[in-house]
Amino acid sequence: MDNATYRAAFGAVMPLFRNFTVTVDDVFEDEADNKVAMWVRSTADTPLGPYQNEYVMMFNFTPDGSKIVRVREFVDSASSGKFFARLAEMAEAEGNPWNGAAAVWKASPSGIGKSSKENL
Repeated sequence: MDNATYRAAFGAVMPLFRNFTVTVDDVFEDEADNKVAMWVRSTADTPLGPYQNEYVMMFNFTPDGSKIVRVREFVDSASSGKFFARLAEMAEAEGNPWNGAAAVWKASPSGIGKSSKENL
């Protein structure tokens, strides 16, 4: 899934997540290479019930450390794929395809674990 498709699909479903909470469990810093990696968990309430997932987020910074130039995010794609496929089925059953996002999640649920946001 490319970045534009990911943004459109994720942006369409975010309103369904209430009380979205992110918890950072661990941070790994590499000052010499201007990199930071974080192990992160999230929870939320959704129409399907509780949502939870784990992520690894990796950030690359400019040489002076003042700006992020690359972000890579890896999610538990098995968990996400199942959850978003169920959410897409619910939306379609209710006649609400989230502006086409439901079809994207249903067609490529594992793609959500492969997003990379480049050159922010």
